[in-house]
Amino acid sequence: MQKPLITALTTLLLASCATTPTPQATQTARPDSIITIPTTTAISDATLEQQYGGTIALRTDTFAIIANPTRQPLTAQGGKQHSVEKNKDAVSINNDEQPSSIWGNGTVGIWGNGTVGIWGNGTVGIWGNGTVGIWGNGSSTAWNEDTYLAMPENTQIWNRLGLKRSYETSRLGTNKIVAVVDSGIDLSHPIFTSSLAPNASWMDFVDGDPTPSDDGVQGQGSYGHGTAVAGIIRQIAPNAKIMPLRVMNSSGNGDALSVAHAIVWATDHGADVINLSLGTDSQIDSIHYAIQYAENSNVVVVAAAGNTNKPAIDYPANELNDGLGLSIGSINTEDQKSIFSSYSDKISLMTYGEGITTSYPEGRVINFSGTSASAPIASAAIAIGLGEGKTPVETLKIIKDSARDVRTANPNYDKYVGSGALDLEKYALKLRD
Repeated sequence: MQKPLITALTTLLLASCATTPTPQATQTARPDSIITIPTTTAISDATLEQQYGGTIALRTDTFAIIANPTRQPLTAQGGKQHSVEKNKDAVSINNDEQPSSIWGNGTVGIWGNGTVGIWGNGTVGIWGNGTVGIWGNGSSTAWNEDTYLAMPENTQIWNRLGLKRSYETSRLGTNKIVAVVDSGIDLSHPIFTSSLAPNASWMDFVDGDPTPSDDGVQGQGSYGHGTAVAGIIRQIAPNAKIMPLRVMNSSGNGDALSVAHAIVWATDHGADVINLSLGTDSQIDSIHYAIQYAENSNVVVVAAAGNTNKPAIDYPANELNDGLGLSIGSINTEDQKSIFSSYSDKISLMTYGEGITTSYPEGRVINFSGTSASAPIASAAIAIGLGEGKTPVETLKIIKDSARDVRTANPNYDKYVGSGALDLEKYALKLRD
């Protein structure tokens, strides 16, 4: 049964000279509208509530979100006029990621006749023992002929990506945390054994509880989306830890406040990278300020471009081409832009997003396509760079500088492929320079 869609709101009372405490979630009905105001710790919650009406829903040392404001917004700091935003289902997993294209017409894309064997015959042990045994059937000098044993279906894609060389030359994200802000994950899936961040960092911002489970019915809505996204991160950077944060219901919809709260939560609970395989067609103040908060805390934010095949990418990807952010589009194994991938000169990087085998609830795997699949590949790659001791700025420079030029393969989109295609082999080698 689908859980009721409610959000987590927080009221934090700030002393005028105190540091901002870590937000804590409490269960309450989500507001119909919100307003986001840049502020400082010198301004109290009471003052903001008196000025705008409503109640404080989320508070940091740089901005506040007020739920159900009753007064017209005033011109805020810096002269920017802030407007009241509707909060109902403001953000979604792209609507074109439907069962017909992403989930393989329901169960067709699920590997039903071997799923148990994939995970039951030693895969847990493979993940538990680091990288030993994941690659085989080839020599170290001809690694591009090797088979990716954990999920053999991905061998061609991962070889094209250069994943094997990354496994040979890097620490694969050791001691780094990637927050997956999504539909939750199957917390008991074998792929996540020993790979999740501490339980105290988990949160479900839909139900307001600490159990961010991927909820829903197989083949319907966005059920399994977060599990699939997290499983891709697990394959690319198996030594990184995953922080599951649920902001989407089983239909793939979520409110802006929940997403903003999750970004702040991830930042305050130790995330190094935040993956956003979700978006909307317009900028939302609350998410914009939350991303700024993350980036100002040296957290890298990665977002999917969207799947409308239109010359405009989703927000927040649209605003991540500068600073500590990456906007990610999808290509196929011929380096051509995927037919579904949205495009823009705001794209940072391209990587594979078609036919990727990854985890699915109840211990299964699935064939997954969309920019939602491309974004976690990039997020995991960032975790790898940070795990090598590089700063976020250094990591982003290296990942872009090592990208493969794909303009020739995309004559109609050559201005919309960013720095090119992610090349994990070159990237991993450059990280050692």
